[in-house]
Amino acid sequence: MNARLLRKSILALALVFVAASAINVQAAGKQKEIRVEEGSQYQNDDVERLKVDFKATKAVFRVDEPISFKIRSNRQVYVYVFTMHEDQQKAVQIFPNKYDKANLLRPGKAVTMPSRKSVFKSDSVGTEQLILIASEKKLNLQHNDRSEGSFYDMEWKGLSSAVKTIRVESGEGASTGRGGKIVKELDIIIKSN
Repeated sequence: MNARLLRKSILALALVFVAASAINVQAAGKQKEIRVEEGSQYQNDDVERLKVDFKATKAVFRVDEPISFKIRSNRQVYVYVFTMHEDQQKAVQIFPNKYDKANLLRPGKAVTMPSRKSVFKSDSVGTEQLILIASEKKLNLQHNDRSEGSFYDMEWKGLSSAVKTIRVESGEGASTGRGGKIVKELDIIIKSN
């Protein structure tokens, strides 16, 4: 009788083992891959990378005509927009500014900037280079107390360095951002009246 009981016990354990293995195999097939990238938080494959659209509202603007642009993101981000003049070693923060302080952009919502309260214009023919920084976390970008109307003067070297750092972190040339930040450039063509 002991041998018979032993065989039944072994058979029962074998069945439990087979059933447990089948459950583990089925569960493993449903698990999502999680990967770790150096210097970032865990990222699930189902989480879409940060994407930001940054476009002028029209192809060409005229001298002294208000310049506007649209921004849309697939995730909630803080948005910062600058005009940079490398030849003058000058940068100006045009958004957020003295009148438009709320720079948190909701996912999927297209926003046209700047508002009518803070008009942005070019005073000469050529190209205005705009730089957008979008970040899932609020950035502490220092600007000077000096301003041009409603916009803030920025320290050229500090901003240039921040842009380079974000480009490296998010993958230079990538259309999507890693690490919750992204830099976009927009050249605005300015023609005479």
